[in-house]
Amino acid sequence: MLASYTWGSQARHLGNLPPKKRHAVVQQALGLIHPQINQEGVLRRMESWYWDKHPWSLAGFTFMKPYQQLGLYKDVVAPEGRIYFAREHTSTQSAWIEGAVESSLRAVKEMLVAG
Repeated sequence: MLASYTWGSQARHLGNLPPKKRHAVVQQALGLIHPQINQEGVLRRMESWYWDKHPWSLAGFTFMKPYQQLGLYKDVVAPEGRIYFAREHTSTQSAWIEGAVESSLRAVKEMLVAG
């Protein structure tokens, strides 16, 4: 279960906490909605990820204005010779891992067709 997907200053606050403290904060907040989460054996383990500390992402993502993606999409996904582009900014779901996966699949399919 995804218990917390946090943006902005709240994400930075949580992300800079040591993992055990971060997990305790999330569990406490989740316990307000689902008190059973604090019962013995209900919660088996917790994991967390803080994008700002990941060396390959450095928390970078696109943030487009309304309708901007419609005007740019065709050019953003267009290959340059044998170079194909994939990442969340070349998908219909920018700023999400799902978008990165979606764009990767698109790029691979285009490469196979161009083969």
